[in-house]
Amino acid sequence: MLLRADIISSTSLRTVPRLRKYYPDLISHDYGGSTMNPLLRMEEYVGCEGWVLIAIADTSALGIWKLEEQENSTLAHQNLCNRGGQIDSDIQEGLRGLEERCRKREGNIAAFYTTSPNQATQTKKPSKPQRPASGPTLHGSILA
Repeated sequence: MLLRADIISSTSLRTVPRLRKYYPDLISHDYGGSTMNPLLRMEEYVGCEGWVLIAIADTSALGIWKLEEQENSTLAHQNLCNRGGQIDSDIQEGLRGLEERCRKREGNIAAFYTTSPNQATQTKKPSKPQRPASGPTLHGSILA
């Protein structure tokens, strides 16, 4: 939650995310991944994949950089375009991965977001409660 708060607050406070330098060591860019991967799969905690949160953080940081460069009259548009292009490339790559995962699940987007990559792909149906073999049962408000 702290990472998400750091990222989202940076957009409204117009500051570079304070924990940004730690993101590569903490946040997984890939959905799911192996169980041996020590990085956080943010989609399991906040419902948003790590690559999206990182793109938001990078966009926020780019906006701050642009303002500082404009204030100093040192803004190089090519530099701005290169940095923005990298963020766009990361977003496009993430969207391609998302689309591919959706295709693999035969278009069932609901199942995609309701199953964790750590769970089995098939979910068990909840079993009906079993009625005792003998003795009184409660039916409405009357014992039968």
